[in-house]
Amino acid sequence: MRHDQSGASGSEQRPRGLYASTAREFCGLLLTRVIEHEGEFSLRRALGASWRRLVRQQLMQGLVLAMLGTLCGLFLASWITPALVAMSPEGADATGSAMREFDYAVRLDWPLFGFATAVMFLVGLGFGFLPAIHASRIDLRGAMNVGSRSATLDRSTRRLLGSFVIVELAVACALLMASLTAAQYFRKLVNESWGFETEHRLMFYTTFSERLFPNVTARQQGIERVLAELRSIPGVLAATASEPSPMTSPRNLISCNPEGAPPPEPRGFHLAYLRTIPPGYFKTVGHPLLQGRDFADSDRGDSPQVCIVSKAFAQRFWPGQDPIGKRVKWGRLDGPRPWFTVVGIVGDMKAIADPRDGEVVGMIARPLTQMLAIASNLVDEMTFILQTNNNAVTEAAIRDALARADSRLAAYQIISLDQASADSRTTERFILVLVSLFGILGLILAAVGLYGLLSLQVARREREFGIRSALGATAAQLIQLVSRQGASLLGLGFMVGGFGTWGIIRLVRSQWSGLPTPNMLAWFFGAVALCLAAGIACWLPARRASRVDPVIALRAE
Repeated sequence: MRHDQSGASGSEQRPRGLYASTAREFCGLLLTRVIEHEGEFSLRRALGASWRRLVRQQLMQGLVLAMLGTLCGLFLASWITPALVAMSPEGADATGSAMREFDYAVRLDWPLFGFATAVMFLVGLGFGFLPAIHASRIDLRGAMNVGSRSATLDRSTRRLLGSFVIVELAVACALLMASLTAAQYFRKLVNESWGFETEHRLMFYTTFSERLFPNVTARQQGIERVLAELRSIPGVLAATASEPSPMTSPRNLISCNPEGAPPPEPRGFHLAYLRTIPPGYFKTVGHPLLQGRDFADSDRGDSPQVCIVSKAFAQRFWPGQDPIGKRVKWGRLDGPRPWFTVVGIVGDMKAIADPRDGEVVGMIARPLTQMLAIASNLVDEMTFILQTNNNAVTEAAIRDALARADSRLAAYQIISLDQASADSRTTERFILVLVSLFGILGLILAAVGLYGLLSLQVARREREFGIRSALGATAAQLIQLVSRQGASLLGLGFMVGGFGTWGIIRLVRSQWSGLPTPNMLAWFFGAVALCLAAGIACWLPARRASRVDPVIALRAE
């Protein structure tokens, strides 16, 4: 029974957070620009400019900057998108990537350009409104007395800018922690064992169409002839077959109801991965049989229906019990499908699971002959696996053997299991790169915001730093003075971001079951990365403050 699952990718949440972070950064930089030009706005107000005109001017500046940023972003996207497409694992589905629903149809077109432009227009309008309002409310008398390098920011302005930086640091912290956690998860997927042997094994697939094999007997005899010819190839120790491929995250999920387990509501059945195999499959691929027996030649269509389940399946539904002899109903309890008797338990194949298939309860293996007898439509494409010795088995030998079995059959994608294993993890590596980039970009945005605030304050406090230097303050003391403010903002941002991290992780886990909560390693590396970025952002303004010439600073007055 085939079930196609769909769902939004959990990684979609990180671009949304990154976009929100960019919008806040845009608003903060516009506000900084307004503060730097307070004297100009005061002079224009004194000369008769209305507050509406100032607001309109600032909104127009925000829109122009947003549109220029959009054009630059679209230009970069037109260059980056082909690079990402080139990096994407084109053959992942053929080898069975666990990320089967990932959409690689990435393209740039005019509707997308229009959507991006409209969104950025709204961002420029919405996030440019706060700086515009601030420009219209500047105190004329106080601002006229403010030279560009002669006075510090007032307390309310410092709090406003500081709150922007704290929010930016908090968002960066949450994005970074979520990205680190997701990166750990995908790295685990990349390095996770398949649960069976991949060395000295080859695989390929072929199709047994209904046109060539019109009935069950013809299809079964065709598969048996292919296996017999493959086993006769010099260097082949064993040959077996499987539907689907051993490295496929199967799209054919079987609905089932284990004996003694209440059916889940409202669906009325559980879902498990279905694997259709002949006797000897587990031995050929090196998949350990933990309990019970393998399928036998006597397990035919007219004999009792049997199955082998994975360890996770047995432990979930029959904990502390002997699963051998238990039964599994195919489909709903009140449906016409037969019951299967469990005759064996095999190790788990964790790597075949899609991260979003949280409701899938494990794997059920069925004898090939029995599945052909009751559901031959599910067995139309077979993957053949060869166990070889150290001598290489050539593609020509495989194709010759297939031609001897049936000249109408063709072998597709002859590949070693080692290579298939590497290819099937390409998607996970690709996602690993993407989530890492999201965290790095969020970190850069936070560093830019912190740098902008501290640079503005250093410029406004140049006279103060000149006086401190004239009174004997050392360069190290001035650097410490500026860095202390940056450290306090960093601490508050990291604290707020720590709470936000849990919300993001819970949101992502709703799409990717199995995603772990952030561990101490993720917290440590996240804190180190954030501190390094903030340290660089603080160092440049602090270094500038330490180099203020007291004579020049005081002469400016």
